[in-house]
Amino acid sequence: MNQIGLMEDPRNFSEVCIDAMSALVSHGHSFSDARLLAYYPYVRQNPYQKMLYASAFENGFAVTPLPSLDAVDSLSDRMQITLHYHWIHDVFKRVSRPREAKKAAKAFIEQIIRQKECGHRILWTLHNVLSHSAAFTEEEIWLRQKMADVSDVIHIMNPDTPKLVQTHYQLPASKVMHIPHPSYTNVYGDYISRAQARLELGLNEDNIAFLCFGSLVPYKGTRFFIQALDQLQERFQGRARLIIAGSKGKADFMEELYSIISGRSDIILYTDHVDDQALQIFFRATDVVACPYPVSLNSGVAMTAATFGKPMIVPEMLLPSFDTLSTGAVSFKAGDLDSCVHAANEAANIALCRAEAGGCVPEIATWAEERESLNISANFFKALREFNGGFDIANDTICASAAINQGVAL
Repeated sequence: MNQIGLMEDPRNFSEVCIDAMSALVSHGHSFSDARLLAYYPYVRQNPYQKMLYASAFENGFAVTPLPSLDAVDSLSDRMQITLHYHWIHDVFKRVSRPREAKKAAKAFIEQIIRQKECGHRILWTLHNVLSHSAAFTEEEIWLRQKMADVSDVIHIMNPDTPKLVQTHYQLPASKVMHIPHPSYTNVYGDYISRAQARLELGLNEDNIAFLCFGSLVPYKGTRFFIQALDQLQERFQGRARLIIAGSKGKADFMEELYSIISGRSDIILYTDHVDDQALQIFFRATDVVACPYPVSLNSGVAMTAATFGKPMIVPEMLLPSFDTLSTGAVSFKAGDLDSCVHAANEAANIALCRAEAGGCVPEIATWAEERESLNISANFFKALREFNGGFDIANDTICASAAINQGVAL
């Protein structure tokens, strides 16, 4: 499939690289200035990659998905590109035993080393300490340490990431590049009013609405926050409501969740995929977004909350990502129910005292606008280009082929 998933792409990866260089030149970049970046894995359901690469062309980079790890092997020895890796724990997707996981991790790292030996630069974005519900903890820690060792640059979004992961693996300080997670400004639909959104969800105007959003899986902390709701009802004289929205998880967890909320009129459960246009209903209707995760380096849900100008509660380890936000991000101690309830109270007070008529807290929305994807993307590519001079790669073969396509004499 091609990168937008509409039809089979008849080009091989070398041809894609040559066409990418030609496109850069046609947009006014010189051959010496143009850079190529291929990323892996390509995740269609999450807009993060498109957001991060939004200003690539303007900054002299052409970006394309890497169709497979083996695709790099087909490049000429004189073709060097930047290889950007994201969720590397995907190497464990098709394994069921530790022995198989160790073998898969070792094969992946050996392939990365071969890519480096061919002159490619390795960039790794570190999204989590470990993958959610990691099944092969020992093997994943080994994989992440080796990836940190072999990478040329490690992109982090939470400034405290090196400290937060150090009990598991070490990140060489000289390789770390901090560029924050972009907000979702201008990404999701945002035209429904708060009143309409509340009507669609069955909320009254005097309800204090909390939202737990995202896939319905144990590591999201939904069950934990339901416990906090009981105490919040005392604080708000029964006016608190909890909206739980996201795609269904495994059957056993869903059965447990249904059992917990059965008969409760203060919990609204929506178990389906929420598309980019429907998402606004949940965030516009909400007063506070709850991210009751036990572990989290970064959170797209929290950044979505900021995008819609909503106060949020986040675990302490996630708070550094919001260190420049003066109000709106309230932290709690992971696993501490009293701390969670206190944070939810504080966030609700921010919503009640500072939100405008449409339910948006201006300081939060302004903070998110400053981090919209084009700005963050531009900073990402600028930092990547300047990082120790390590990404000034001579793409002789690609340049020559692209020049022929452009009818340019080298």
